[in-house]
Amino acid sequence: MVGEQLDNPSRPPRWLARVATTLGAWLVAFGVVTALLTLFGDELGSLPLALRALVISGVLVVLMVNLVMPLLSVVVARRFAGPPQSRLEGTRLEADGERDQARSAR
Repeated sequence: MVGEQLDNPSRPPRWLARVATTLGAWLVAFGVVTALLTLFGDELGSLPLALRALVISGVLVVLMVNLVMPLLSVVVARRFAGPPQSRLEGTRLEADGERDQARSAR
């Protein structure tokens, strides 16, 4: 992790992206559970506790795995990626430098 910061100081540390992903997922999960209980609280309240937990956790997992986490991953990756780097540009600079050195040696 320290080497990563030395290689690209403009890039935020990896742990910060993990914290952002965790907090984002937790907030969305809280919102989903709250919405389910608000919208279907009376219907769910009539179910036994185990069945109620099964329904809520099933809806939560399906939404989180298939919708929320893919979107959240893209958002966090874009936010914490830092400026784009091109290997091609670095190669060109090295080639230009070598060409200049060869010309000056002649």
